[in-house]
Amino acid sequence: MIAEKCAPFQSLPAYPGRVAGVGLASSRTPQDSTHAQFNDTELTAAVIRSFEETPEPRVKFLMEELVKSLHDFVRKTDLSFDEWGYAIDFLTRVGQKCSSTRQEFILLSDVLGVSMLVDAVNHRQRDGATETTVLGPFYVGEHKPMPHGADISANLTGETMFVQSRVTDPQGQTACGRAGRRLARRQ
Repeated sequence: MIAEKCAPFQSLPAYPGRVAGVGLASSRTPQDSTHAQFNDTELTAAVIRSFEETPEPRVKFLMEELVKSLHDFVRKTDLSFDEWGYAIDFLTRVGQKCSSTRQEFILLSDVLGVSMLVDAVNHRQRDGATETTVLGPFYVGEHKPMPHGADISANLTGETMFVQSRVTDPQGQTACGRAGRRLARRQ
């Protein structure tokens, strides 16, 4: 069942090379009836070794770090079979909600704070600039163009607030030659 759902992805590998991961690809012969026994630390090392022939260095690095972090999480939390099953079921249900126009994993990434963290680590050198952000799960599309000084409250009730702003670069120069003034209603 899972293989059927993953079939479209199997025809388009992320990178050329062999399939990695303990238990996914094996060099054992049918005559070899012995099975390796692993403790939790040896298992992590074995999985990491399975990526040795990954041709793309960045993919290899990312997979190794993902395995280390995930295995550390399992050890640190003493994850039970029931908890792991619940997690797998949750991720399966998230995937089942995805379609060509609906991407639930990016919303899960937002909920877990990963989207913002990726943005933050990719914009560390921004001395003097406003912190960057990503569009969150409540983003509903582009805003409607409004004339300078317009009331953007959409007739919401509440106390009127006047906001005068300037968008600048880190050196204080007006960005795109625009200054903004908007009226909004605070709730």
